[in-house]
Amino acid sequence: KRLFQNSICKGQRNNGYSKFPFNKGSLILVIPLSGIWCYFYQMQIKVFIYDDNHPRRDSLKALIELSPELIFCGEAINCMDVKKDMETSFPDVVLMDINMPGADGIAGLKEIKKNYPHIKVLMQTVFDDTDKIFECIRNGASGYILKKDPAQRILQAIQEVYDGGAVMN
Repeated sequence: KRLFQNSICKGQRNNGYSKFPFNKGSLILVIPLSGIWCYFYQMQIKVFIYDDNHPRRDSLKALIELSPELIFCGEAINCMDVKKDMETSFPDVVLMDINMPGADGIAGLKEIKKNYPHIKVLMQTVFDDTDKIFECIRNGASGYILKKDPAQRILQAIQEVYDGGAVMN
């Protein structure tokens, strides 16, 4: 579905270009039997990571870099500089740890949603803390995942919130 939404097509029958917005991604050439050829440009999702656990950040970064539909665009150990982080990295989705020293994930979520409401924020937590999760959802989080979730579930959750869904583990 997204492949066709983010495409540039030129063909013998339409005598021109149809353009759709896209960012960095993969270029694919398709020559169907109808004689119209199309270039399809598949978008990639830019992901920023907030987590105070260095090995966890490294694992998430590796997972994102190995996924062809995602781009790693930055990381931080807490939300002290969240505004600067968003203005320099321009993420589509933020993976946000709830509990961090200094400025925690809830404070970061509030700042992101206040200044950059278009950015999707996916909260991460070690355990299912109903009160904190409810506070995150109430403040604009697109969903939450548990840190123990398998890698494939994390990738799926990023895609779901980017597409406008609400991920609830």
